[in-house]
Amino acid sequence: MKSDTFRLGEVYDKDFTPDPEMKWMANMPAWLWPKKWRLLGQLAKVLDEQVNYGKPNSFKSIPDASKIYNGLSLTVSPKARGQGLGKEMIRQTMAMAKELQCSHVYILATSIYSQNIFNSIGFEVISNVPYADILDRDGSSPLLKDT
Repeated sequence: MKSDTFRLGEVYDKDFTPDPEMKWMANMPAWLWPKKWRLLGQLAKVLDEQVNYGKPNSFKSIPDASKIYNGLSLTVSPKARGQGLGKEMIRQTMAMAKELQCSHVYILATSIYSQNIFNSIGFEVISNVPYADILDRDGSSPLLKDT
C-alpha cells in the first residue's frame, strides 16, 4: 500500500492485544468528568456490551476470519447524498482490505443512510440494535439520537 494513502480504519489480526478500555469512565461519578468524556465512556461500554462491536467481538462474530479490516467511519454530507459517494467509499475500503489481505470487512453503520448502502452492496448484518434500546448510564433515556 502506498504510504500517502489515507484510510480511516484499522486491521484486526487474531493475535491482537486488547486496547485499554474506556468503558470504566461510564461508571465514574458524573461530577468527575466533562460530559463529552462521560458520553465517550458510555458509548464504549454500549458498543462492547449491548451492540457487541469492536475488536474482541469482531472475531466472535466472524470466527472463520483470519484478518479483518475495520472501517471506522463513513460520512457523507446530507447535501451530497444520492450521488454514489458512500458506495464508492465502501468499494475503496473493500479494495484496501483486499490489498491488506483481510478476509472480511467489519463496519458499524449507525445511520439509516449508511445501513442502506451496506445492504445494497451485500454486507451481512451481524447485529442490529435500535437507537431507542441504547440507553444512558441510568437506563432512563436513549444515549444516541437517530440521524
